[in-house]
Amino acid sequence: MGLDKQRIERLLALIRERSAVVINYAALPEDELRSDPGRLLAIEHALQTMIQSVLDIGSHILVSMGYNRLDTYADVFNRMAEAGILDPEFARSIRGMAGLRNLLVHEYAEIDEARILEYARQRLSDFEEFESQVRRFLKARHQTPD
Repeated sequence: MGLDKQRIERLLALIRERSAVVINYAALPEDELRSDPGRLLAIEHALQTMIQSVLDIGSHILVSMGYNRLDTYADVFNRMAEAGILDPEFARSIRGMAGLRNLLVHEYAEIDEARILEYARQRLSDFEEFESQVRRFLKARHQTPD
């Protein structure tokens, strides 16, 4: 399967768009944020789709390189480091994204709002760094959009 550059660009754009939503709501004072459950839900959904986009980008690039077996979402980050797509230290630091994604998708009734807010307020730069490292890798392989 070849690399679909347009798909990667769409997913990177989605991450940036959803990140803006998270930044907007996460900047609100705690009482204002919690006064409207829709705001927390927007943050949760945005984070879920951002993380899923990261995993989809990683899986897509890996499959295009011949990696066929990814047993868990955490494996995506490990394999991206092995393949030279991500810096190994950075890949280790973002492996928790896979767990947060699983929490948001499967354990939604048990979500710790404080954990979500902490992630929203302190880890958004991980998404920017992910994009930067993916773009650097693709550029080095001459696989960036024209």
